[in-house]
Amino acid sequence: MSFLNIVMLAGLATAAIPFLIHLFQRQQVSTVDFSSILFIKRLPVSQASAVKLRHIVLLVLRTLIIALAAFAFARPVLSGFVGAWLGSSASQKTAVAIVLDNSYSMGAGGVSTPFSAAQEAALALMDDLGDGDYAVVVFTATPAHAEPEHPTQSLTDVSSLLKKATPSYGTGDMAAALGLAGSLLAEIDAVQKTVYLMTDLRRNDWHAFTDSTIREIVKPPITLSIVPFPTQNLSNISLDDIRVGEFVSVGGGTVDITANYTNRSDAPVSGRRIHLYLNGVKRGIQSFSAQPGQSGSVKFSLAPEGSGWFEGYVETETDDLMADNRGYFSFQVPERIWVDIIAGDDAAYFVQQVLRPGEMATTAIDVRRASVAELNGDVREQTEVLLVDTGAGLSAVHAETLKRFVERGGGLLMFLGDGDLKKIETLWLRPVFDVAVQGMSGAPGQRQAHVRLSDMDAGHPVFAGLEGAWKKNEDAPKFYAHHRLVEGSGATALAHYSDGAPAILEGRLGRGRVLLLTAGTDTRWTDLALKGFFVPFMHRAVRYLHPANLADRAYGKIGRPIETALPGLPSDGIVLRSPSGEETAVAVQTTHLGMTATIANPRNPGVYRLLTGTRTIKDIAVNVDTQESDIANLTPEEVVRLVPEARIGNTGSVLTAASKTPESDEYEIWKTLIWLVVMLLIVEAWYAGMPRKTT
Repeated sequence: MSFLNIVMLAGLATAAIPFLIHLFQRQQVSTVDFSSILFIKRLPVSQASAVKLRHIVLLVLRTLIIALAAFAFARPVLSGFVGAWLGSSASQKTAVAIVLDNSYSMGAGGVSTPFSAAQEAALALMDDLGDGDYAVVVFTATPAHAEPEHPTQSLTDVSSLLKKATPSYGTGDMAAALGLAGSLLAEIDAVQKTVYLMTDLRRNDWHAFTDSTIREIVKPPITLSIVPFPTQNLSNISLDDIRVGEFVSVGGGTVDITANYTNRSDAPVSGRRIHLYLNGVKRGIQSFSAQPGQSGSVKFSLAPEGSGWFEGYVETETDDLMADNRGYFSFQVPERIWVDIIAGDDAAYFVQQVLRPGEMATTAIDVRRASVAELNGDVREQTEVLLVDTGAGLSAVHAETLKRFVERGGGLLMFLGDGDLKKIETLWLRPVFDVAVQGMSGAPGQRQAHVRLSDMDAGHPVFAGLEGAWKKNEDAPKFYAHHRLVEGSGATALAHYSDGAPAILEGRLGRGRVLLLTAGTDTRWTDLALKGFFVPFMHRAVRYLHPANLADRAYGKIGRPIETALPGLPSDGIVLRSPSGEETAVAVQTTHLGMTATIANPRNPGVYRLLTGTRTIKDIAVNVDTQESDIANLTPEEVVRLVPEARIGNTGSVLTAASKTPESDEYEIWKTLIWLVVMLLIVEAWYAGMPRKTT
């Protein structure tokens, strides 16, 4: 005999309580005065013996009730011949949880895959179960889930579910899956409870798994059997990340698409090709070579026609793991960029000439000069980029308006020219970017001394390719005066002056971006507007600051919730169209930053589209998480070190080594003991209340 909850045997000590009470009462002797002992003397000896016997019987009953209750809570199990005889005649139950690894690496290898082998083994295990047994399937792909939600005795339904199962596009999470399996089996009353984990042992799937984890979630009487289906000598190139360039395309511009790849194979590859498709049409092809484990990237340039949302994908050639061979992307080409300028006459004139030079030279940028008074309320809804010179005079109300505008996704280019910069520091620079004003170098209007731009981040999208325009030559802009700022934690210097002071800073606020030029733009401060550098700088800055070009451009990974910002649209009537064309309603949340929508659990890669009516609000590219693409496996020895309690099955003989449920020679008798306790309670109550015989 064994016990499943041996700690409860300590409760047997409480069985002594009735006996101790009996002894204690016997030792308490009290003297009672009677006028006569005549009646006591007449009490028959037989009646006195009956009273004593009655007390003994009640003492035994009460002691047995407590002892049997403690014994039942310890859950004794009979083994050997008696257990086998009782178990075969008393509807002995078995409960199994099949943890099936359905991460996309299980689909590797073509026709015969680890998943198909694991599926066959799981179905054979189901054939070994009988009437009254329980089964449930737990899938490991993030987020781990069970089908059905709880163990069921409808074994044919579980077998049918297994036959229909396929590998997912998600990554595996063994800790979460085993935790779910253990909690589900804990709900079932059965002598034998076993978790069968069928997996290819991908190393990255066990990243959250520790010894303490397994002891918490799979513990006796539940046992764990791991059946490995490893793969070897795979050829795999994964497309790890697809990114759209930092510039929004508008008015015939180009869009850069960068595809990052990794050779996951054990052998080098040469002359492998990556194809680019836009709206279903092939638009480019690139070749690459890579050593084992080497990563790299290829870059495509597109010239999209028209405006609106565009979607596409890059794809590499066939290999042993197809799920990571395609990466999706999306981007928006606005019909126009709406820019408002708040600045003095001189600065506003030059900016307008650069961004919208006249009728003969058309651009897709719509420039409007606005009054600083418009900042007394919210910026007009149409405006996407604001250009503000502090010489226009900014109040606390104006600073709050600018803050709301940027937080909700707007772009701001601020020129720190004339005006009370200490006031601007208090209202804007310190609270938003932790930037302090140290003073001023030079003086507006003087021409005797100047500094130039230096130490510019040539890799930044705004400045890439413009190195020759700002170096120390005749065409380089001169700055006769500039404010000296102390860089803070909220802003990054993209360029400095030749005297070392920050010249151009970038900061983020909410969903938007801000660029700060630490000088005014009129000719008293600098000749920047008269130099060739000014034209590409202004156009690039406006495109870089456009909301369609911010980090909120949504990317997602399979199995992870995706939260994406929405423009100012009604919060009802928004639907999500999946890559398969299925449409579902989307819940929209409103915060101080604006509205957001959430895709709870995307299961398939592709482009998801948010719509209101027939209008596209946003496209969201969702791809696989290529941590699953790493073909490195755990060895059985490493698994045992992680999980000392686990048994490792033999994939060549799954039924005999791991999966076959043995006929039980054990019988758990706690239910029988509970019924016996109930019966004894009834007998004790009846016997204690039975009237005594008198003469």
